[in-house]
Amino acid sequence: MVRSYRSFAAVFAFPLLIVASAADAQSMRGKNQASDAALAARQECFREAQARFPGPGGEISVQKQRETAYRGCAQRKGVRP
Repeated sequence: MVRSYRSFAAVFAFPLLIVASAADAQSMRGKNQASDAALAARQECFREAQARFPGPGGEISVQKQRETAYRGCAQRKGVRP
């Protein structure tokens, strides 16, 4: 009788394992796409800030202006700066 329960459990456990791993893979794809989009938005904001306020980065006034431009762009795109 115990043997029949083991085979019964094995028959149903294997498909459940496959379904669970497929759902986990789908979840990871969604997370990776979201993080890729956030990274792309940050890079675009960085380039935009550099283009709007060119010049040597050592000057405090230029750094503050770039920071403000980057922060505004990130907020418009819905990304944490």
